[in-house]
Amino acid sequence: MAVIKEAGFEHSGVRFGHGLGLSLAEGFSIAPGHNALVEKGNYLVLHLNIALPTSGDAAIHGDPVLVRESGAEVLSGKQVGI
Repeated sequence: MAVIKEAGFEHSGVRFGHGLGLSLAEGFSIAPGHNALVEKGNYLVLHLNIALPTSGDAAIHGDPVLVRESGAEVLSGKQVGI
């Protein structure tokens, strides 16, 4: 949350990610108050929901992630950051 605020944005969503499967949001949520167990073999999306400072409109950006034995692999190949 601090990184989002330092970049001049406000978090506007209720979660930071969720599992992916046969449906868009499947299995679990990554959010305050949720105790999701993320383990090897899980496929999920991590995303920021931010409110744009000029309009208050929401901007959502996410990346697909596969959890491997060695750690998380961002499948989009992009550098993740704000």
